[in-house]
Amino acid sequence: MASIQFTGLASGLDTDSMVQAMLLTQQNKIDSTNEKKELLKWKQDEWKKVNDLVNDFYKNYAQKLQKQATFYSYTTSVSNDAVSAATSGSMSVGTHTFTDIKTAKGVSLTGKLDDSITSNTKSFKELGLMQENEKYTIEVNTKNEKGENVKELIEVSASDSVSSLENKLEQTDSNLKLNFDFTNHKTFISSTNTGKSSKLDIKFEECELFKKLGFTDELIDNDGNTITGSTSWNFKGEDGSYKYNGVTYTSEKNDIEVNGIKVTLQRDTIGTTEKTIVNVKSDSDALVSFMKEFVDEYNKLMDTLNKNATKVSTKMMTDAEKQNKTDKQIDEYEQNIKDSLLRRDDSLGKIISTLRDSMQSIFSEGKYKSLSAVGITTGSYSENGKLIFDDEGQKKFRECVETNLEDVIKLFTATDSTENTSKETKTNKKEGLGTKLYKNLTSLRKSVQGLKSFESYYNDKLTKDEIKDYESKVKELKKKYTSLESMYKKKFSAMEKALSQINSQSASFMSMLPS
Repeated sequence: MASIQFTGLASGLDTDSMVQAMLLTQQNKIDSTNEKKELLKWKQDEWKKVNDLVNDFYKNYAQKLQKQATFYSYTTSVSNDAVSAATSGSMSVGTHTFTDIKTAKGVSLTGKLDDSITSNTKSFKELGLMQENEKYTIEVNTKNEKGENVKELIEVSASDSVSSLENKLEQTDSNLKLNFDFTNHKTFISSTNTGKSSKLDIKFEECELFKKLGFTDELIDNDGNTITGSTSWNFKGEDGSYKYNGVTYTSEKNDIEVNGIKVTLQRDTIGTTEKTIVNVKSDSDALVSFMKEFVDEYNKLMDTLNKNATKVSTKMMTDAEKQNKTDKQIDEYEQNIKDSLLRRDDSLGKIISTLRDSMQSIFSEGKYKSLSAVGITTGSYSENGKLIFDDEGQKKFRECVETNLEDVIKLFTATDSTENTSKETKTNKKEGLGTKLYKNLTSLRKSVQGLKSFESYYNDKLTKDEIKDYESKVKELKKKYTSLESMYKKKFSAMEKALSQINSQSASFMSMLPS
């Protein structure tokens, strides 16, 4: 209790100190509630940091480990430029030979653009190509969304321009591409697709406008042949062909897949003895590098989570205690508290156990049953679930990839198609390790009404509500403090006034007595 001082007033008492002493219990309630609120805010901040770390790990590694495409990494070499080869997706490892290549072709025509046409935005009237009320039509035979043959009409008026004509033709048939080259005075008309199904089937009126646009002059086709222009065009593309290991195949497209490899036909070799050799090898170095990166990030995450789970909490400094400390000492003291705020937190414990259980689970299918079978081992108990992927482990993993890639992929990405309601995901031995990790973390980050948001691993909504509750309690406690303080001061003021009156009356009475 604050000391009581005599001040020489009517009562002889230090009434302000007495009021503060009487309000000390109420002030302690305010301080205690404020401290709980601040600690909860600090805890919220620490959880946000942890939440971001876990979400980054989820997006960068957990999602990738359960996808087969992650493990399909190849190096390819091609003997010449007749084809190019893909380096991702499922590929057939080995040597592949291509001969007699003929690329698939679309329709491509080149016309002569009149030298007087130098703008793509000026109207045909402004260019002097059409009169005010002139109109022409272009008839386009194309297909609708259902694949049915339809006839579309494009109306060309004096207000149109080179640019609007380009747009109208391309909007009518997305397979057609019209381009005017003002520098070289050329008109290019082509199909975006290749193969026999690709065609250019249009009719237009014979007029000065279309002649100057290059539609009806002598045209050059995609083989470089000159043809006589007409008002009715019906050109088709050509299918491509090639021999793969001596067997002939045809294709409407130049992007092909044969025997598990994906290549693009780029140049004709038909009629020559030229061979194109494609060698495909698994890029074990890339997979080892990714797995090492995964292990490193996993271990960093586990270090952070376990640090937050094992510190011992302390009490916040009072303002009086801070007066005797430097800013650095205060920061270190408060950081020690922050590092301990997630100790024994259920949500943090679930994340740690999910990570450890997923990585230590046993797989029942395929050649490899656990991470250790492919060179990734678990450290000692004191290392809190960290993984070890040293030089020997990397060598072993590379050998597994190069000799049994499909079984390595199964170990991480296998899924169980049968319904399993009696066991948790983490105990399902038919699911790969990556699949389990992904599913278990996905389950933890789901939203729960009134408790947590999507992508949150802790009860962020509940924490916000609790902070608001503390803020409301502090307001109420302060309101009560002010009310009590006012009441006490009024009572002491009344007492002082009464004593002052008594003292005055006593002095007056004494003055009336004979000396």
